[in-house]
Amino acid sequence: MEKTPRAKLGSIHTLIHYHMKYFSYSEFFKSDTAEKYQVNNIPEDAQLSQVLGNIKALVSNVLDPLRDMIARPIIITSGYRSQRVNELVGGSKTSQHLSGKAADIHIQGYTPQQMKTVYRTIQMYYDFDQLIFYPSKNIIHVSWNGNKNRQESWVKA
Repeated sequence: MEKTPRAKLGSIHTLIHYHMKYFSYSEFFKSDTAEKYQVNNIPEDAQLSQVLGNIKALVSNVLDPLRDMIARPIIITSGYRSQRVNELVGGSKTSQHLSGKAADIHIQGYTPQQMKTVYRTIQMYYDFDQLIFYPSKNIIHVSWNGNKNRQESWVKA
């Protein structure tokens, strides 16, 4: 089992208390899978600054404006994933979760039909890289890749 070093716990503890407008970095590092298998889901020191920048860009450009528009809490069901966590959840080897550029979200209290409306709203009004609606899981995957955004979107069972 891969345990989180004490130094990393201190770093993430500081991040827990840093809030952006509606989100905290800790929401993006929290992982039920990491907790279940007791694996680290915090970026290595060399990667941490870049991951934090990517998360901030996703939040600033998509998630905060979306939260303003819908006026409802957005739950991050999956944010950053370490390589091991990504493997455990069956994620793509090129997943943008690995670099903090993607999040899976759910709007608190929304039905799949309401989430589909949110999906369509993001399609129409926001810049993004990838947008995937999973009706069976009632979540939306959204990613931000700066000036390389592709505006790709689809529904996946």
